Amino acid sequence: MNNEDTTQKLPEGFERILARLDSFEQNMNAQMDLFKRDMTARMDSFEQNMTARVDSFEQNMTERMNSFERNMNARMDSFDQRLTALEEKVEQRLLETRPVWEAVLAQLTEAQNDIRDIKYRLRALNDNILTVIAEKRHLEDRVDKLEHQPS
Repeated sequence: MNNEDTTQKLPEGFERILARLDSFEQNMNAQMDLFKRDMTARMDSFEQNMTARVDSFEQNMTERMNSFERNMNARMDSFDQRLTALEEKVEQRLLETRPVWEAVLAQLTEAQNDIRDIKYRLRALNDNILTVIAEKRHLEDRVDKLEHQPS
């Protein structure tokens, strides 16, 4: 169908309405094009802004992590140095006190041996005392018998 054919059948005044609708449609299409370009520009700007912010955040976090890692490495190095120094001091003290402890241990061993000897001697002395007491009683019994015998 042809536009002229359909417009010829329309009552008068409709042509102006159709012309105004065409003008409105063109105006709307032009505004939509402007809106699309504006939104595209805004979205591009937003995307660039967000990309810049993410990049900045990522860079900031990387710097913080690197700083944290350097700090932890420095602390660990310090801890290792302190631990090594402490181990060296302990080893030095062991070297200094080892002869003393060895002498004390030797003295303790000697004292234990002396105590063992004293225990053996005390047992022997006890046995001798018991023998003497037994012999003394035996002699006392003989003396008592002799004293009670009629002469």
